[in-house]
This record gives sequence, C-alpha cells and structure tokens, in this order.
Amino acid sequence: MCSIIAAVSLCQGHNISGKDLRVHCSLNINTETGRLSARRPNLQNQPALEKDRYKIRQAFIAAPKNSLIVADYGQLELRILAHLADCKSMLEAFEAGGDFHSRTAMNMYPHIREALEKKEVLLEWHPQPGEDKPPVPLLKDAFASERRKAKMLNFSIAYEKTPVGHGKIYLKAAKNYLEKKTNETYAEFLCLLQNRRKKHRHTTTVNKTVFQVILPFTTAAITS
Repeated sequence: MCSIIAAVSLCQGHNISGKDLRVHCSLNINTETGRLSARRPNLQNQPALEKDRYKIRQAFIAAPKNSLIVADYGQLELRILAHLADCKSMLEAFEAGGDFHSRTAMNMYPHIREALEKKEVLLEWHPQPGEDKPPVPLLKDAFASERRKAKMLNFSIAYEKTPVGHGKIYLKAAKNYLEKKTNETYAEFLCLLQNRRKKHRHTTTVNKTVFQVILPFTTAAITS
C-alpha cells in the first residue's frame, strides 16, 4: 500500500512530465546486477495481478497508433546459475523446456501435487498443430499465487536466504522445501556458493560476471 501511495503521489499535479500528459520515470542503468531500475515514480514495481485492487496496471496504455510490447527473459538468473554451477538437475529442466517455477510450486504445496495427480491442472503444455488451448488449466494459471511464491523462493535461494528470510512466502512451506529439496536440486550450486564464499573471505580479489564485468567488494561484503 505504501509503495502505491508513493508512486501515485509523485504523479499528481505538476509532477506529470511532458506535454503529452503521460507519466515518465527515471531509469537507472548503472546497477550492480545489470538490471534496470526505475524511480520517480517506480513504474517497474506494479502490484501483482491478484493484488491490484486499485487497477494500477490498467493505467498503462499505449499512445495513439502505438502498441505495448511485453518481453521478458525466461528465468534468466536461474539459467545463468545453472550454467555457472553446472547443476545437472537445473540444466535438464531448462533444456526440457519446462516451467521451473511451476515445478518448485508442485514440490512446495501438497494440494498442487494432488491437483496434478488428479489431472485437474497441467504442469506444462506443449501445443500440437490445431490446438489453441490446453484441455485443463495450467498450473501457473490455476495456482498463480503459489507459483509466485515459488518463484520468489527460487530466486532468493541464490542469495542464501534462510527460512526466516522467506517469511513472506510462508515459513512452513519454505522450510520444508529448503530442507527436502535444496540439497538434491541445487547441490552443485550450493557447492559453488561455498567455494566462492571461502575464496573471498581470504582475499580482496574483485568478482567478475560471466561477461567479465568487474564487481568490486566492499569491506562489509568481504567480511560478512
């Protein structure tokens, strides 16, 4: 709610930029992760579909004679992690073209697994010629909220969050998943993290991305 108020307040009156009466934000391209961030207002941080009670998303409308194009990388960070760690289970899942977040949701929530076993939903669907929709709903549509929590968990594992750190995902589900699945699913990745942590505790060597972009460590980062 606070983020919505902050975004809307910046859009009132004289803060609407330009003669086109459209809201413009500032984009920051110099981020540590390489991802864009936005501010004044943060137009990237919109409410999730099931939480958009004020219909904020409906305010995004293309200018006359223009179209909005939605493009997104498919689980980009996890794919890079799978490559760096040479994680067999992750690589196999991505090469199969599956939905990694839906698979995690299936392992986190018994009621989702039950729905899959009863064939009430599909984990994934690969349409054949002449097919325009799946015979039953996809997991990502029927259980969008649970899948979103699974997605949060997948990405935050990369930052070594504990079950307490996953509190917003639901502590019990996060704890069970971390205990039962992390070691077997992310074994190679966890090994990569441990090796890098040991390395940087005893050296001030800078870290580099896959594309050899230098990421210098602060003193706090090295000693933590």
